[in-house]
Amino acid sequence: MDLIRELEKLLLEKGRVRIELLLDELKKKFGGELKVEDVKNAAQKLDELFLKEGHPIRVLIGKRYVELVVEGSGKPQKLPASCYEVLAVLAMYGNLTRSEIEKIRGVTSAKPIARLLELGLIEVKGKVEGITKDYYIYGLSDEFLKEMGFLNWKEFEEFRGAIDDELGKSLSGDEGVDGSKDGKD
Repeated sequence: MDLIRELEKLLLEKGRVRIELLLDELKKKFGGELKVEDVKNAAQKLDELFLKEGHPIRVLIGKRYVELVVEGSGKPQKLPASCYEVLAVLAMYGNLTRSEIEKIRGVTSAKPIARLLELGLIEVKGKVEGITKDYYIYGLSDEFLKEMGFLNWKEFEEFRGAIDDELGKSLSGDEGVDGSKDGKD
């Protein structure tokens, strides 16, 4: 299961990855005993796990690449890794401004935010008035919840808690980017 979780993490970071690069990354983590077939089997099991849990994310396994796609309106829709990163940041930290998202990711986020807004996976949750301009606060939408197969926000929070327990990492956003306790100023 650790191999599958590590593969999931790599795919969420990158979206589409050559199998050889995945193999190299996973060998660093798990040792030199892995083979291409092990990566493909783990990718297949991850896809089955997503399917079993009713998530619209699918794992496509090609001859050279493994990638994540999101199913939407009956047709898989590819999202760039940057979109997955923004979704992951919002899932981990809650509602944030674009500058807070960019501070966490370390790169500009205007295009992935615009794409996610267009798809309805995130929405504007509010506005912060600044000295020179106003800043929108973005958060996950009810459409995101539905697309990910959750019935309600409580179920989503329970899922985050289960991931938290399983990975042994704090995804609750107890401490924000700026060191504050709630992640906001």
